Amino acid sequence: MALVLDYLNSPTEALEQAERAVELNPADSACHEQLAEIAAKQDLERAISEARRALELGPENAFAYYVLVNCLVQSQRDEEAIAAAADALTISPFSAETHFTLGLAVVRKGDLLNAINQFAYALLLRPDWTEAQAKLRGALVLLANSAEGPSHLQDVVSLAPDSSTILNDLAWLLATSPDPALRDGQNAVRFAEHGCALTGSKNPTLLSTLAAAYAEVGRFSDAINKGEEALSLARSAGNDDIATLSENLLTSFRANRPYREEPKL
Repeated sequence: MALVLDYLNSPTEALEQAERAVELNPADSACHEQLAEIAAKQDLERAISEARRALELGPENAFAYYVLVNCLVQSQRDEEAIAAAADALTISPFSAETHFTLGLAVVRKGDLLNAINQFAYALLLRPDWTEAQAKLRGALVLLANSAEGPSHLQDVVSLAPDSSTILNDLAWLLATSPDPALRDGQNAVRFAEHGCALTGSKNPTLLSTLAAAYAEVGRFSDAINKGEEALSLARSAGNDDIATLSENLLTSFRANRPYREEPKL
């Protein structure tokens, strides 16, 4: 009943039913977990308390960990969130959501390499997760703009060497950044070529990035070829954003100009 009422957006009634369930079975981990989930929309501190109680009663309750970590992050109790997420990952190491939430906590602590690592894991488990992609891209830009950013960027690929998302985002940054201190055309080509190899050269986003990388090192004929491939694939897939980007890239390359883009956080 609590779940149904929560689904029907009746939070007060849902909370009452969840509380009644706990009264009827106070030693049941799932009841406390459900109460924590519903309370999280109204009272984070109570939700944290109920999630902790659920874990006392059921130490392997993965969803209780999920609720706890999310509530701690929302409360900006990052040290506690990091510790809870580490425990959660011992129970559910393949939880994309836990890796993502841990990334949110560590990025606020300034640990950008670890944040990138966590967002990368989330994307390896859920490749099309757009929010994780945006957070990864933002963390890469923050790292690039940090005092030791340029020296750390190449370390990023070692975190997830076969992540096409990381390879694409890093290659794009190295190829198109308006800051010459951040650009590295040779590595942009290397990372983009590896990303294309992983995806069978069928991903228009990666092909666009490879085109930009070729242009950065002066290989404009190759850049035009890859840009045209990207445009064709994007149009076939109905991907208007990448089609428009490919057209903009080709305009630059046909004028023998590399492409520049201000990184977005």
